[in-house]
Amino acid sequence: MTEPAERNTSFRSLAGALALVWVGFAVYTALQQVSGMLTLRDFTPRFFGSLTSLTLYYWLPWVLFAPLVAVGSARVPIRPGHWPFALLAHSLLLLGLALVHGLGIGIIYHYMAASTDMATYRPWQHAGHFLFGDDMLLFDMVVYASLAATLNIRNFLEIVHQQELDASKLSQRLAELQLQTLRMQIDPHFLFNAMNAVSVLIKKGDNERAEQTLGRLSSFFRQTLESCDRHWVTLDEELDLVRQYIAIVQVRFGDRLTIDERCDDSVRATPVPAMLLQPLIENAVMHGFGDKVGPCALTLACRADNDHLAITVEDDGVGGTFYADPRFTEGIGLTNVRGRLEQMYGRDHTFSLTSKPGVGTRIEVRLPLLPTALFATQ
Repeated sequence: MTEPAERNTSFRSLAGALALVWVGFAVYTALQQVSGMLTLRDFTPRFFGSLTSLTLYYWLPWVLFAPLVAVGSARVPIRPGHWPFALLAHSLLLLGLALVHGLGIGIIYHYMAASTDMATYRPWQHAGHFLFGDDMLLFDMVVYASLAATLNIRNFLEIVHQQELDASKLSQRLAELQLQTLRMQIDPHFLFNAMNAVSVLIKKGDNERAEQTLGRLSSFFRQTLESCDRHWVTLDEELDLVRQYIAIVQVRFGDRLTIDERCDDSVRATPVPAMLLQPLIENAVMHGFGDKVGPCALTLACRADNDHLAITVEDDGVGGTFYADPRFTEGIGLTNVRGRLEQMYGRDHTFSLTSKPGVGTRIEVRLPLLPTALFATQ
């Protein structure tokens, strides 16, 4: 908040607190009058006269003192860690203002309003009478406490707000680091599998296909490195990366592997987590087709489903019981995808895997359709 804005806020806070104090004086005067009528036999109500005296002698001087309370609250705020010193400083300021208040009203009363029988009193004696005999000191304590509390509550609210901002930034940074860690797991995992395929081709003496695989692998990693600092990419970019990956694995599978890509044009610009589809496709190729003999078919479908993006990856591979087997554990790819979706969408997503032995495996992911403006925050 800028300094002029802070000054205006403090002024409004003081004005509001002073108005409430005056209302409190009015209520006090009314209760005092009611009490007098109920308990004193010869009581003459004088509500407006009493309220006028309280306003002129007790309340009005605090319109002048309030800026001093504001300065004191700004210089010595009551905050955790040094509140005893702050309370002592405010107590001394209160005592000083009360003495000035009492002496000032005493002098005004002595020269302008004192009756004949009070003419022999000194101004400081009138001050003592106002402060202690008429409870002016008690009223000053109440007013000072009201003003100081109003100003210092703002300090505490600012502390809480700053702590919330710091916690939010820390949480966001932690989430980014976790996402970066998960993202970094993908590349070594894929590289290991790809290099293993190249090694197999070299051992078979198929140097030409091994060279093709290395070339496509270089292109694939060049694209992933260019977007390594981005958590979000368009679905179209992600599909392009998948096509490059398919080109790599088709060196191994050849014509046995067919891909059926079905993507609605309306969702191609939708932001999705980077490296979302490649681990799912790799899971189908490595585990679905790894031990299969004969043709292999893979279907990738992306479509809008109300306000969500529905992604389906389905293969006709060997399948399995997977989650029905207590010994089954997810690999790095699926675990990574689950972790990143949880970090980026919370509960607003679904991830399901179903499989049947000899039939194949189907993975379904539902994500919110996010606006393209999300890229501006990266």
